[in-house]
Order: sequence, then structure tokens, then C-alpha cells
Amino acid sequence: MTFVQTGIKKQGMLSNRLEWVPIEIDLSPDVLRTEEFRQIFDEWLRRVTRKAELKSKEELKSREELKSKELDIDDIKISTVLTQLNTKQGWAAIAMAFGVVSGVATTAFKLGQTFPSP
Repeated sequence: MTFVQTGIKKQGMLSNRLEWVPIEIDLSPDVLRTEEFRQIFDEWLRRVTRKAELKSKEELKSREELKSKELDIDDIKISTVLTQLNTKQGWAAIAMAFGVVSGVATTAFKLGQTFPSP
């Protein structure tokens, strides 16, 4: 809700878009007590409340849809996970696998040096 002093030049305003329509009014403390202001304010409050309720309903619906789409970890195959990775995640997975294999190989080598075969 935007109020503009009556008589202000339009060039000083940002735009005249539909969602941003200023209300020209004589800006004084007495204006807040008038019936015209009360009607404008009540209409604005109804619109804001309605929009908030719709948004809340949409969020609740999307949360319920997400819950219904949740997968059980036992049903997911490794190939499905790997095919869904983006490039950065793919390289990270390759680096992690390389690190694990290197760690196992190093541990095996060190154990082989510590415990020689008979």
C-alpha cells in the first residue's frame, strides 16, 4: 500500500505498474481517521490476508507432495544415484573412490611390510 501526497509530480514516481498503484491523498494525521482511509486499509488488509492464506495452502500442498514422493533408501540402486549426479558431484565421487582405493592399498602395503609372508 503506497500513499502519495496529492499534487506530487508523476515523474518522481518509480513506475505505474499494476501491482504498484499509489493512492493520492492529502497526507496528514487526520487522514488516518477518515472513512475513506479505513475502507482502503481494510481492502488492502483483506488482499494481503487472502494472499498469505493461499501461499500457506500452496506450501502445505507442496510439502505433502514431497512427503508422498519420498523414497526408501532400500529401493534406490547405486546406478540410479550415479546417473543423477551433476559434473561437480561426479568428479567428487571419482576422487572419493580414488581416495578409498589408495587408502586400502597403502594400508595393505604397510601391513605387508610389517608382517612378511612365511
